[in-house]
Amino acid sequence: MEQKDELYVITLPDDSKKETLIDGNRIARLGDRLLALIFDTIVIAAALALIGVLIASQSGGFTEKGFSLEGTPALLTIGSTMLFALLYHWLFEGLWGATLGKAIIGIKVVDKSGSKCNLKSAFIRNLCRIIDGIAVYLVGFFVAIFSKLRQRVGDHLANTVVIEIKPKKLTRVISILVWFAVIAVSIFFSLKIYSQFNETSLQSDTSIEDEVNFTEGDLRVINFNFIEPKDESPRDNKTFKAGEKIFTSYDIIGYTTDSDGKYELTVNVTVHDPEGLIVVSPWKGEVKEYPEKLASPVNGTFNFDLPHYCSSGEYKIKISVHDAVKRKDIEELKTFNVQAENIPIAENLEFRDFYFSKSEDGEQINPAVISPGETIYSGCKIAGMKFSEDQ
Repeated sequence: MEQKDELYVITLPDDSKKETLIDGNRIARLGDRLLALIFDTIVIAAALALIGVLIASQSGGFTEKGFSLEGTPALLTIGSTMLFALLYHWLFEGLWGATLGKAIIGIKVVDKSGSKCNLKSAFIRNLCRIIDGIAVYLVGFFVAIFSKLRQRVGDHLANTVVIEIKPKKLTRVISILVWFAVIAVSIFFSLKIYSQFNETSLQSDTSIEDEVNFTEGDLRVINFNFIEPKDESPRDNKTFKAGEKIFTSYDIIGYTTDSDGKYELTVNVTVHDPEGLIVVSPWKGEVKEYPEKLASPVNGTFNFDLPHYCSSGEYKIKISVHDAVKRKDIEELKTFNVQAENIPIAENLEFRDFYFSKSEDGEQINPAVISPGETIYSGCKIAGMKFSEDQ
């Protein structure tokens, strides 16, 4: 009788290949989480554009191709965007368990027990993005790779996991529509705000004498006008009488802004007679502030009284502008005419037309008969007086 040896093979279950389930759902794959992160990053980028445009509109940070922010405006933009990102992830995950990106992909944040993620856990989880996001999320990626439940640092501290779900078709469609709407609204208002500032920066409220094209640093004085005092409308007649009050307005363009978006200008204005002498006390103004709008002109006015002793001839108004940021200086000369009685030019300082009156600015007493104890007033004109450049 022949005996046979039989070999029996028993296959034992391999626990290493057994997939971990959370409340019957598989742990989300890292590839799906990356796709969700990309969708959410696009939302945050759209918010960054809108926030940047809003801050640029207040700080003068617009450029021909968009906006450029440095210093405090840049820090404010970055800080505001980071706050938006934190609120976006925290509230969406704390209230619904998923951001728009996660809802579109079909993954969800839950507690390790499978229960709904609450606001506290969502806050801890997303606050730790500061750590997970180091080196473009490499820290969070490597921590998740070596985690059985694919948890990043924030998940470990918040006791949360990301699982796969099968969302209803309507839920996914709504998530996609909301995602597109958020991006579209951000882009629309960003472009609208930028276009408004771009259009108004190239237009002046007053008529421009010459069509001007300028770039940053092309410092110029434009739109100089003699104006009427009542309605500030341009005055066509540039001839004035001695003693008359003159009103002028002008715009400064082509200035350069500093890293904070401010311009720093110093303006000096002097009035010269036909002999080149200064006849009115020089005026100096300094201004350092944000422009109202992108490259908007800086409006200036200069009003002065012509002395009564002015002689007839062509007078000049010299406007000197210093751009402290660009370290550039320009001068602009504007002329006007004065009609006056011919007055002898004084070689030295002289008193002329001395008179008495019985009241201040009263009529001249002629002949000057004054009673004892009576109050009298006197007046005269001074000729030959000159002003130095620094007065």
